[in-house]
This record gives sequence, structure tokens and C-alpha cells, in this order.
Amino acid sequence: AAVEVQKAEAASQKLQNELKLSEEAMRGEEEKVAVAAAEKAQLLSAVDAATTKQREAEQALAIADSNSKAHAQSIAMLEAALTAAKQATADAHGHGEAAKADMAKLRVALQAAGSEKKV
Repeated sequence: AAVEVQKAEAASQKLQNELKLSEEAMRGEEEKVAVAAAEKAQLLSAVDAATTKQREAEQALAIADSNSKAHAQSIAMLEAALTAAKQATADAHGHGEAAKADMAKLRVALQAAGSEKKV
């Protein structure tokens, strides 16, 4: 019977050792899971930050595109105004030439009238 008790105690001790090893292994696995969860949280945070930066970049691009279109419209308006100013200048020059011709005709007519009075 004493031998049976010793065998049972040895088996119990062996099972307790195995239980301790299993508990240590489980703690090790729990630590690995905790580390993996922390790494996942960091990755999710990095993804969120990158997504936010991407949205900000897209907004900045949209604003730049809008500004570019507005700038192009401003240039087109300025070009149209310049063309109109050139046309107005050309028209004024044409009117000036016509006025000079009219004045020359008037002078000739006045001179002719003046010549007739003298006679």
C-alpha cells in the first residue's frame, strides 16, 4: 500500500508539474495575444491616420483644382477685356482718321467759300 501511495504521489507531482508548465505556456500565449492585439491597435491607428491624411490631400487637391479653374476663367476674362480694348482703340483710331478727313474736307470747303467771297 505504501508503494501505491508513493506511486500516486509521484503521479500527482508529475501532473502538478505538467499543470504548471501548461499554465506557464498559457500565460506565454496570452502575452503573445496581448502583444498581437496591441500591434493590431497600432496598425488600425496608423490606417486611420493615413486615411485622414488621404482625405486632407483629396480636399486640398479639389481646392487647388477649383482655384486653377477660377484662375483660368480670370485669364479668359482678362484676354477678352484686352481684345475689347484693342478693338476700341482701333475703332477710336478709325474714327480719328475719319474725323481728320472730315476736317480736311471742311477746310477745303471753307477755303473755297472764302475764295468765292473775295471774288
